[in-house]
Amino acid sequence: MTDNRSPAGGDEWQVSYEHIVDHHAPTKPGDIGYHYDYVLYRFKQHGRELLARSYADTAERASFLSLTVSGVDRSLNASDLRETLVQQAVVHLQLLGKREFCWFDRSSGCYRDWSPGIESAPAD
Repeated sequence: MTDNRSPAGGDEWQVSYEHIVDHHAPTKPGDIGYHYDYVLYRFKQHGRELLARSYADTAERASFLSLTVSGVDRSLNASDLRETLVQQAVVHLQLLGKREFCWFDRSSGCYRDWSPGIESAPAD
C-alpha cells in the first residue's frame, strides 16, 4: 500500500508498506521452525529511501534498518537520525501507535535504542 503525502513543512514524499508473514514449520525431528510477522515501511523523498520494520508481537516498536541514497543502499549512522526524512518517518510511525524506536548499526551488528525528540540524535 502506498500513501503520497506532504508532512507539515515537507516536500512531497512517499510512504509504502507491506505486511509480510514468513513461516517454516519443522518437517522432521531436529529441524527448527520459525514464524516472522512484520510490516516493512519504505519512506521516500528526494532520491532517498528509509527502510523500517515493525514486528506484530512488538507492534509499539519500529526499527530503522537502512538508507538508500540515489539507488545505493548503505548503513544508517547516528547523524542520519537528524535528517528530515527520518524525522518525518518518526512522526508517521507515531501516528500509527509506535512509541519505541531503534536503528540497526551495521558496523557493530546490533540494534541501538533511540528516543526521537528535539535534538535527541546520538553522537556518531
